[in-house]
Amino acid sequence: LTSLTILNSSVRSLVNIYANNLQEFEYAPGKTGEYIDDFIGGFLHRHRSIKRLVIGSKTARSCSYFFVSYNLCQVIVNFLHHLESIVIFNFAEVNKSVKLLCSLHNLKSLTLSSAQYQQFTAKTKVECERMNVRLIPVTVETPKEILNEGDF
Repeated sequence: LTSLTILNSSVRSLVNIYANNLQEFEYAPGKTGEYIDDFIGGFLHRHRSIKRLVIGSKTARSCSYFFVSYNLCQVIVNFLHHLESIVIFNFAEVNKSVKLLCSLHNLKSLTLSSAQYQQFTAKTKVECERMNVRLIPVTVETPKEILNEGDF
């Protein structure tokens, strides 16, 4: 198993998963109000070969009830040395977290919501540029946009 996607599931489902050669991991929580740091942190500790990481979904509904903390970003930096691409739609402390993630030596791109990208300070943008990390802001879909997609 080199790629794993878990959507709309409790973060506790990560406890019993182990894949020796995991390269890509995508996770979007299914329960509101879950504290994800400990479970995802443990998962990342066991899967240090991950090169592409996605946490969350670009729907406004999923971004509103969980966030990626600075502490979880520290876990990512400490254990995922091969990480090349990160997609996180909702940071708790966006400037502080992004500057930390940009310190990963192999990181080439970081995707985040355009709303959080607009919160960047000049110092954050300069730091990412200096580390050659491409910042990719994306629009988070509102529930109305999601409904319109389903109308076709």
